[in-house]
Amino acid sequence: MFTIPPLASVGLTEEQAKIKGLEFDVISGSTDGWYTSKRLKMKNTGFKVLVDKKSGMIQGAHICAPHAEETINIFAYAIKNKVKARDLKTMVYAYPSSASDIAYMVG
Repeated sequence: MFTIPPLASVGLTEEQAKIKGLEFDVISGSTDGWYTSKRLKMKNTGFKVLVDKKSGMIQGAHICAPHAEETINIFAYAIKNKVKARDLKTMVYAYPSSASDIAYMVG
């Protein structure tokens, strides 16, 4: 959604993952104190990422933060191509950019 801050989502929600019987970790938090939110003076920002416990694959990502409409594309790519959360964590991102926040969103 093109709101302020933007809201973007891809993959499963927590409820959908539970219905499917998946075992997963939920990584979530506020990004109000992160540089990407602070520099744009955005409040009430955050994220939630679901990571399959067995495979380490991203099952879903939900972002309400600056440039979420762009950042979510990396999560969509990861889900489609079975990229593991640890690989997203160790990837080198341009800084400062909203994409650089991904390393903190996956653990």
